[in-house]
Amino acid sequence: MTFTVEYCRNWDGGRQELGAASEAVHNIFPDAQIKAVVSDDYPITVSVLFGGKVLWTGSQRNLFSKYYKARTKSMREIQKACIALKKEL
Repeated sequence: MTFTVEYCRNWDGGRQELGAASEAVHNIFPDAQIKAVVSDDYPITVSVLFGGKVLWTGSQRNLFSKYYKARTKSMREIQKACIALKKEL
């Protein structure tokens, strides 16, 4: 299975946000492949897609490690979307 994570390179490259979204997906689909798509678009968001379908979109800021509560909430939302997808498959 291949998931796409679209994120903005922002100031620091956006790698921690990519990592957080990927970790959330891997918690439900451990063998999933992650395709990273980088953009410079605003507003700065992260989207998790599967088969062209958006599973989750949110503010990239909410995946920053310094905002632990927002990061945890966003990762749980991604996991919830992945669980729903798993039930469909």
